[in-house]
Amino acid sequence: MPMPSATRSAPGVDHAVRSRRLPLAARPGVIAEARAFTAESLADTKDRTLVEDVVLLVSELVANAVRHAGGPRALLLVRGRGLLRVEVTDRSPRPPRIHHNRRPTDIGGLGLFLLAELSRRWGWYHHGPGKVVWFEVDLPRTGPPPGDERRAARARTPCEDQVPELSTNPTTSRYSTSGGTP
Repeated sequence: MPMPSATRSAPGVDHAVRSRRLPLAARPGVIAEARAFTAESLADTKDRTLVEDVVLLVSELVANAVRHAGGPRALLLVRGRGLLRVEVTDRSPRPPRIHHNRRPTDIGGLGLFLLAELSRRWGWYHHGPGKVVWFEVDLPRTGPPPGDERRAARARTPCEDQVPELSTNPTTSRYSTSGGTP
């Protein structure tokens, strides 16, 4: 089983950004492996409903990669100030499709619908021979330790509520979000 890796921020990237990457392949148990990795990575998140939602969405994206895209290649979780971005890299360049004409009796086809309902936003972009499908959710903000309010106030920037530039590659500091969005 591939070992997860922690990705360090490139110079000049906000060190409050933390990421974990899990190499994946189309094999039995890959969805369960991605779910366990995600739950473990979010173990310090007190909002258990949020963790369950993220684990569900990871399951859907990895299952879609297995079923429709030749298999998953990697799972990336990137945590910034108040935001979690999840990316699943797969082997197909075809964009994801939402099934708009589903009947109540249809089996399957709800993954991207759930993604749209449970995430803040989502999208995809081409990456190498395949693509990356990503989503973002808001994380509960944690306050400064007691008595540390002044230091936290000094550390704030005018753009605090904006997502910091995140890096999927430890050698770069730009984060590509080109591609289609719903």
